[in-house]
Amino acid sequence: MKTDTAKVRLLNELSYEVVEADTALAHKYANEALVKARSVGYSEGMVSAYYNIAYVYELLYKQRVAESYYLKGIAIANQKALPRSAAFGYQNYAVLLKKERKFKQALQTNLQAVHLYDRLRDTLHLAVVYTNVGNCYSNLNLPELAITYCNNALSRVNRIFEYQFEST
Repeated sequence: MKTDTAKVRLLNELSYEVVEADTALAHKYANEALVKARSVGYSEGMVSAYYNIAYVYELLYKQRVAESYYLKGIAIANQKALPRSAAFGYQNYAVLLKKERKFKQALQTNLQAVHLYDRLRDTLHLAVVYTNVGNCYSNLNLPELAITYCNNALSRVNRIFEYQFEST
């Protein structure tokens, strides 16, 4: 089992690394990871493979197909209580929605990621998603909320840098 999960992780990493240079190869690696992950019941590997496949389709401008793969990954992550994986899926799915100018839906999806990252106390990812939330509010013509979330993002990034500076 340990070598099987390592193979799934490696295939997913390969898919992620080559996706922008070769979507066909990235899709092949992600599909292999998905098949292997399913065969050994490795949920995290399945979720990562679904997200990698979604991103391939996103790059190929097949947004509906990409959306379906993001949602498959998010569903498994939620079902198997993998909050970090679910948050990552919500975060990436929200980017897709924003590209489609579905700002309200992107906002709601980003807020789901915020909830999970907050629960995980993941300051770095919270900063990124707060920026995304701020962008959604800006696109919805709600500048006060946009500024609030962007300021929260900056505050979190500053805390990260202060902590790193103090640690050295």
